[in-house]
Amino acid sequence: AMALKQIGNPSDQRKLIEKASKFEFAKKFWKQNFINGMLTSTGTPLINFTSGVYFTLAQPIERLVAAGAGILSNSGNKVYFGESLAMLSGAASAFKEALVLSAKTYAKNESQYHADLKKKGTAVEGSQQYGKIEVNTNFDAKDYGFEGKLASGLNWYSTLQGLLGNRVLLMQDDFFKAIGYRMELHALAYRKGAAHEAEMLKTMNAKDAHEAGLKVQIDTINNPPEDIDMDAQDFATVLTFQKKLDGAAGDLAHIINDNLFLKTMIPFVTTPTNIVIEGLKRSPFALVTP
Repeated sequence: AMALKQIGNPSDQRKLIEKASKFEFAKKFWKQNFINGMLTSTGTPLINFTSGVYFTLAQPIERLVAAGAGILSNSGNKVYFGESLAMLSGAASAFKEALVLSAKTYAKNESQYHADLKKKGTAVEGSQQYGKIEVNTNFDAKDYGFEGKLASGLNWYSTLQGLLGNRVLLMQDDFFKAIGYRMELHALAYRKGAAHEAEMLKTMNAKDAHEAGLKVQIDTINNPPEDIDMDAQDFATVLTFQKKLDGAAGDLAHIINDNLFLKTMIPFVTTPTNIVIEGLKRSPFALVTP
């Protein structure tokens, strides 16, 4: 703005604006296509899908272990063995929904999982990010002064990179988020229903208590309370290694994402960091770290 004020000639002002626009275009074009270019390899979506399948299938097993550990430690925050089967039931019930959702995501090049949450007004602030990488989804070379076939060619190349790169990861992640959300929702609903059944056993027979607990479970699945809905959303981001980084890790991620040189050297921050965090939680280090 100061530079424009110092230039009195309108023609010179236009040249300065055009030069700045071209420089900004070069940064965004490089950032988007450099990262997407690394993701066009078939190995990247294959690894992403395989890790998603493995981590998803591990969750019911972990819930069984947690239930057993809770009995041994006599923990007040009770986890039930039945939550494991409830998670499998949730995954099965969400499979068709997840396929449809992921197809819409690929077609629109935007997370439809998060779009649905926004429509419901239940999106967890900061927990849902665009995807495993940050790219500009509304890139248009015409916004930077390019015209004609050159602008069309730049847009076509950028779109092609997106089709083969980040868009595939977006589709896969939305599939696993939909599965993960239902898994955790069913597990928490089972926990709530089982706790209610145990409470009702104090005043009624086993059959009536079981029916009362089952009703609470079904009602929770159909109309999840805000706390359970948010926990299920959070679980979905953990399942896809997209949980928002806080503290020093979050500050470092912002610095890297805002710096073109650092982003080129370290293109991926959130996902690798979350993988390390989740790995540490499942290692002996979890006993000595908060």
